[in-house]
Order: sequence, then structure tokens, then C-alpha cells
Amino acid sequence: MDLIATTQGAVWGANFEEKVTVAAWSGKPSWYIVANNDRVIHPDAQRTLAKKLKANTTTLSTGYVPMVSRPSQVADVIAEAASMAPQSLTATSNGPTSASSCGFNWVKKRTQWPSRPVGRRPI
Repeated sequence: MDLIATTQGAVWGANFEEKVTVAAWSGKPSWYIVANNDRVIHPDAQRTLAKKLKANTTTLSTGYVPMVSRPSQVADVIAEAASMAPQSLTATSNGPTSASSCGFNWVKKRTQWPSRPVGRRPI
């Protein structure tokens, strides 16, 4: 699990304070991997969400973390998604997939990783 913690990166706390006006999935293609042996989020709930997203859905016989137990199959799904992205979205950093339009403003704002998890604040 250290791999996931290391590669996922920190969450910028301001992301939880900014108002979302349009869900990105409502106007963009989505992909979803249903973990068929997941005992944390029931696979039927995952399928329901994938259907709502109108996602290209792949079902894998994995538990909760398919990127650890089936990394090559997860990579195949990511490669498929990337290959289907319109060139107009990926050709320029000013396009809709630029960091700022995807909610990754923290990349510009933060100069170093936090020493503790971000996003959880004392009540």
C-alpha cells in the first residue's frame, strides 16, 4: 500500500471548500473498473455508479485495490482511455485537460508536500 500512498500524492484541502458547478463526468467519457470480489464497496454498487457515469466498464476478479492485484489489466484500461481521448483535449496545456481545469490547482499553489495528510481538519 506504500506504492499507492506515494504515487497518489497529497490532497489539497481547498479542493473540499471549492463549489463544484458541473460534474466532469457529465460531459466527458469515463472509465470504471468494477472490482468483482470487493468486500468494501459492493460490486453491484460499483456497477450502479458506472452506469450512472455512462462509463466504459471493465470487471476484474479482484478485491478493493485492483491496481495492486492486477496492475497490467488496470494499465490496459488506462491505456484504452488515453487512446480514446480526443487530440484536441490532449494537444495543449491550455485545453480542458490542463491541470487547473481538472481541479489540480494545488500543483501550482504548493511548493512542498505536507508533513501530514491534508483534507482532514480538527473540528
